[in-house]
Amino acid sequence: MIQRIQTIFLFLAGLMLIIYPWLPDVEINNETLNALQIPLLAAAAFISAFIAFMSIFLYKNRPNQRLWSLVSILLILVTIGLHFYYEYSDGDFIFNYGFITLPLAIVFCYLAARYILKDEKLVRSMDRLR
Repeated sequence: MIQRIQTIFLFLAGLMLIIYPWLPDVEINNETLNALQIPLLAAAAFISAFIAFMSIFLYKNRPNQRLWSLVSILLILVTIGLHFYYEYSDGDFIFNYGFITLPLAIVFCYLAARYILKDEKLVRSMDRLR
């Protein structure tokens, strides 16, 4: 069902991951960079966005939907790790507002997984009553 709250959270997470590569995320030596300048960062963000959007349409299989939203969180954490790896190797840097989209995407995916689990518990409790 597309109108569930976890669908909104997964959509927002995917949206954050889609816009992340175009926003300025770090300033190194007075030069603003974004993730499109590092293809591995952009690819990791797009793959995790694809997984977040894909898991929206797995609403008939809630455990599978929850699994894929947790996989998306894992890939976002990998993206953050790659981000720190590339930026720490360049020296002195300052974070810009573009970087905040990654932690926001993690929060949205976590909330979606939590509400999916809540729905699953509700369905199981209703099955016990029958």
